[in-house]
This record gives sequence, structure tokens and C-alpha cells, in this order.
Amino acid sequence: MYALPGGRSKLGVGLESEIGRLGSGFASRGVLRSGRRVPFWKPPAEIRSESSSFSLCLIWRMQHIPATIDDQLFLKGIREESPWENLPKRLQVTLTSKEEWHRRIIDYCIRKRLQWNQCFARKVCKEGEYYEEMMRYLRKNLALFPYHLAEYVCRVLRVSPFRYYCDMIFEVLKNEQPYDSIPNFSAADALRLTGIGRNEYIDIMNKCRSKKIMWKLNKSIAKELLPTQPVDFPVEPWWGVCLVNFTLEEFKKLTEEEMATIDKVCKEEANSFVLFDPDIVKGLYRRGLVYFDVPVYPDDRFKALSK
Repeated sequence: MYALPGGRSKLGVGLESEIGRLGSGFASRGVLRSGRRVPFWKPPAEIRSESSSFSLCLIWRMQHIPATIDDQLFLKGIREESPWENLPKRLQVTLTSKEEWHRRIIDYCIRKRLQWNQCFARKVCKEGEYYEEMMRYLRKNLALFPYHLAEYVCRVLRVSPFRYYCDMIFEVLKNEQPYDSIPNFSAADALRLTGIGRNEYIDIMNKCRSKKIMWKLNKSIAKELLPTQPVDFPVEPWWGVCLVNFTLEEFKKLTEEEMATIDKVCKEEANSFVLFDPDIVKGLYRRGLVYFDVPVYPDDRFKALSK
């Protein structure tokens, strides 16, 4: 499996969104075919073998057929962005109120990880409320960081992938859940950014439990054992460098070199990592002042690399 990039997709659809479309069962367990397990993310040539591509497509379509007439009406209302007044009477009776309809719209868009200004939710809630609720939903479900929404999540909310995964790992530690409770894709990305894998997680949990009464009374001591900065990872030359919304205090602490780099990011039409001093950019990244944008275009193709 290839490393997940630390940026958003210009297709407007992130990897997590794609996983959601294919179904959580595919992402976590794979599909049994001829007595062996075939994960959905394997290269197309492997999936196509033994005519399994047809089986995958058929299973996917069967799983996504609305179960009831009410479900079909609901999805039709979402697709057509129907206001409450235009919904069929049958659906109005099921939903009971306009507020419930709006609630269901927001829930649907959040589950699909849709961009606020490109989905129905833009007509029923504010942008900030939508993304804040989405991040709560993703943390609760230990989901992959929404890289395709980084322009708002990283820039405006100031939630970096590193901070997101540290918070996720803390919640799992606090609830004393096993490491395997973290989904595979989230665990792989968390390891890439935090350096915390299975062994490190078990070590942190053992250190917390060794404190006995203190651990039972104050679970926040686990935060002291988590990293404060992301681990160093390779940055491709073509990745874009993007700025977050600085506070005044952060702006005052910038060095002259950092100021010059930020000024260049603002002025240059091209913002590829190769155009800047890598040490300065990585220093800004570690402090959460920039994030990386990985450009992905409709004609791009990806291949899973074998070890």
C-alpha cells in the first residue's frame, strides 16, 4: 500500500471518500473470491483476474440499492436538493419536521465527506458549523483525515493531519481500546505522521497503566506521552506549499527567512516545494503554519506498490 499524501485532492474527492463509496466492508476485510481474500485496493490487474471485477461491481451495487421506498425518496430529495415544502407527503410524514430534514441532509453530506460549497448542506447550515461537525464525526469513527478538504480544515480550522491523529490516538488510549480498533488506513496514516504504530501504542498504554490510581483519575496523562511534532517524512518536489490563517502572535515570531518564504508563497502562482528552502518549509510545517497540497488530476493513475 502506498503512503498517503499530506495534502488535498484537486478532484475534490479524497481517498477516504472513495473508501466510503466502496463500502467499509471492502476497506476493512476485502472480498472473498475463490477461497482467498482480495482487498479492493489491489491493482486493477489483480482484481480483474478470475472475472472478479464483475463480482465486485455486482456486490457494490447490491449493497448500495436503497432498501425501502422511503430511502429512495430520501436520496431523490438529496440529489434534487428539494426544500421541505417540495418533498413527497410520505417522506414528510416519516421525517416529521423541516428541522429533521435539514439534520438528515447534513448527516448525509458529512458521511460522504462532501465539500460544503458543492453539496446540499450549503443551503441548510453555515460552513464553519458543517466542517466542525464533520471533524467530530470523523474523530468519533476513527476515520482517515479528509485531505481533500484541507483548504478549509487545515487553513481555517487549523486542524493538521498530525494533530488530528494525535487526538485520535489519545481518545483510543483514554478509552483503553486495543490498537486494532483503529481502522487500517487510519492506522497507516497515523504511523506515517506520528511514528506511533502497534508497538509504540502498546508501550504508551503500559506506561499509562503503570501509574495505576493516577491513570484512573486522570486519563489526560496520556497526552504527555504523545509526540509534539510530526515525524520527518519525504516531501515530493511537486507538492504544493499552502499557508494557514496565522494569528498575530504567530506572525510576530516569524524569522526574516520565514517571512520571505511566506511572502513568496503568497506572490508566486506556482507554489511547488522544490521552489523553496526545504528546511524553512519543513520548520513551518512542524509548527502547523503550512500544509502540503498534493495535486491530483482526472487523468492521473495510481498503483499500489508491493514491498
